[in-house]
Amino acid sequence: MSRFGVVFLELKTGEHSAGDQRRRSESIARCARAISSSLSEGCRGAGRLIRLAIDYRQTMGELESRDEAALRELKIRRADFRSIAWSEARRSHDPKKALNVTAPLQR
Repeated sequence: MSRFGVVFLELKTGEHSAGDQRRRSESIARCARAISSSLSEGCRGAGRLIRLAIDYRQTMGELESRDEAALRELKIRRADFRSIAWSEARRSHDPKKALNVTAPLQR
């Protein structure tokens, strides 16, 4: 069964044997663990995305604050700001997945 599989519980009225109650309790516990795990992963993923967006915005702010002379010295064009900022944000969070973006030389 996949981690996100469906757990079916058969609810009956009346008396249940101890084995039925134990199985039902175990099924509910498995379901609760699966839901908890899914929520935790979702929160971690959202947190990573927020940190990535914050780093992107900070890099964009740094690039936008540079004057033309500083940009020429760094050989960066304004048109390349977005790709440079995303590349830097990704690199800072996961060096293996970073894009190798190089700005073309400005003449």
